[in-house]
Amino acid sequence: MLKFITKLMFQGIAAAFTVVAMTNIGTTSLFMMYQPEPPKKS
Repeated sequence: MLKFITKLMFQGIAAAFTVVAMTNIGTTSLFMMYQPEPPKKS
């Protein structure tokens, strides 16, 4: 039973990380679209 709970927890954490990574990539691409020049220049 403990192994099942641990597996479920790991799956949840992995799913959360995937969602965060996807949203981060989405916001980054949107930022790059709106601001073609990299902010490092300024």
